[in-house]
Amino acid sequence: FSQSLFSIIPYGSASHDFVGDRGEFRSGVDVQWKPNGRLQLAAALNPDFGQVESDDLVVNFDAIESFFSDKRPFFTENQSLFERATPQGGQLIYTRRVGGSSDDGSGRAADIDVAVKVSGSVRGFDYGAFVAEEADAAGRRFIALRNVYPGERLTFGQFILDSDRPALDRHARVYAVDGRWRQNEDWALEGALLRSDTEQASVGRQDGGGWLTAEYSPSEAFSAETTLTHLGGDLELNDLGFLTRNSLLQWYAGMTRRYTDFSEHDARAAVAWNLNGSVRYNDSGDRLPGFLYLSRTTEWRAGGTSYTELGYDSAGQDDLISRGNGAVRLDSRSSLWHYYQSPQLGRFKYQIGAWTFQEGVDGRAWQLETNLRLQWTPALASEIEWYPRVSNDWLIWREADQLASFDRRQDYLSLNLDWLPADRHELRLKAQWIVIDADDARPWQIGDGGRLQRADRVDEEFSLRNFGMQLRYRFEIAPQRELYLVYARGGFAIDEHQRNTLELIRDASELRDSDQFLVKLRWAL
Repeated sequence: FSQSLFSIIPYGSASHDFVGDRGEFRSGVDVQWKPNGRLQLAAALNPDFGQVESDDLVVNFDAIESFFSDKRPFFTENQSLFERATPQGGQLIYTRRVGGSSDDGSGRAADIDVAVKVSGSVRGFDYGAFVAEEADAAGRRFIALRNVYPGERLTFGQFILDSDRPALDRHARVYAVDGRWRQNEDWALEGALLRSDTEQASVGRQDGGGWLTAEYSPSEAFSAETTLTHLGGDLELNDLGFLTRNSLLQWYAGMTRRYTDFSEHDARAAVAWNLNGSVRYNDSGDRLPGFLYLSRTTEWRAGGTSYTELGYDSAGQDDLISRGNGAVRLDSRSSLWHYYQSPQLGRFKYQIGAWTFQEGVDGRAWQLETNLRLQWTPALASEIEWYPRVSNDWLIWREADQLASFDRRQDYLSLNLDWLPADRHELRLKAQWIVIDADDARPWQIGDGGRLQRADRVDEEFSLRNFGMQLRYRFEIAPQRELYLVYARGGFAIDEHQRNTLELIRDASELRDSDQFLVKLRWAL
């Protein structure tokens, strides 16, 4: 059965910025065309991808950027052809790059002129192309080409990714060949080969990498896999992709054993044990911290789930923490995490857990994790999360080869409210706070062999406040005809004044770096 589809969905939005006391009107159109089951095209002209869905707050002092999932329908619908995960949670195509922070250094999100995505199949091959062009002189251009042969036992394909960034005088291209071969129901091999060619300010760099994974699943009760990965030191994927690090040689192995043969009188319905670990080096031959984790998941017959994880990180060189100013030798570390998630208990459902881990030179951190969801009525639900964390050895980079350890109290607080007051009406409130109080600074400097040694300087204590709130109303007038009313406010501040947790949360709630109201109407023709 095949049915054609053609839709044109224009939109208009008006917003007012209360901080800058200025308004803005935007308009654009989304086009979808599917002449048959073998071809479909989606295009967005002057799209307004943001504002109606807010991201979770993150405060990141690490050398690795935070990963955010995409919530924009253009980049989530019919996207599976372009999805290719890389080891360590990476992606060959990270769609948040499109319309992300502009290369002009302003910190604002880049506007997009046009985005087009086409996919289809011919002669047994699936193919796809994706093109996005950002606005103004600093606007980037992204191109992704993909083809796949989805065989019954053998699947293989290739990527060509191209990024042009005129504000940085940079051009990058990535080539990838990937495949999967299933020998039988028990065994499978999967892997990829990569190459990147980049040129910036007339300086070119090339490098490659790849990985190979073997999977063994003789039954639903047992599975195992092992992966060998090498990523060259000059391999660069982050113009359009997401790669946590390059310069990596890693061996990973993991296995899972699941038990379900419990008697009907046993409180347990299923138990799964998982063991996984890795050994890691960089291209210079330095041994990086590896890990070994043992976890147990218990599903209870009365409902609910328990999870316990014991972790061990081996000693090694952290070659990222100083942002290129030398590796830091870290001793071995341990961690323990446990939580319980309840079944639905009338109106209530909760999760409670605790986590202890090492994040500094030789100290330890403790975190309590609480979540409570209340279903007041079938149409009204609320959820609150509170994660307090205390640490006596929070190690962060300051500048050059200088680091510092702090006593830290961090609190994450989240409040969500979802209400369906009537058919086709939806009201949602989302508010989040992250506050940190860091004191008792101990300065460190990278010494011989990467060992940290106490430094003769003074590092200032500080407090941090981060707040974000969004109140969103959505009215579905008809299918693909929607009205949004969105109010959003938030801000970020860091200073040297010490405060307790309640004062930090109160002060964070008063931040107004961003304060705006948006009206958006989508109307399918």
